[in-house]
Amino acid sequence: MSTFKAIVSGSLVVQPDKVEDLLAAWEVCRAITLKEKGCIAYDVSVDRHEQNKFILYEEWESPEDLAAHSASSHVPALLQTIIPMLS
Repeated sequence: MSTFKAIVSGSLVVQPDKVEDLLAAWEVCRAITLKEKGCIAYDVSVDRHEQNKFILYEEWESPEDLAAHSASSHVPALLQTIIPMLS
């Protein structure tokens, strides 16, 4: 097990009419993810200046925990849902 945390941060922009859909999809994945081993934070925030831009933040106890999360079935399901929403 690594002695380093893993942090993932990024942003994405969705079509203006898909904001609520993105938030709903994120919450489904978030509820599962927060129960995973090593998950410290799994958050999304709306940009103050662009209501359809989101800032994503994940924090994990180790890179191994992040890798296990990335290999879980709910991550591809989230991506499959939100990719068509992107602007």
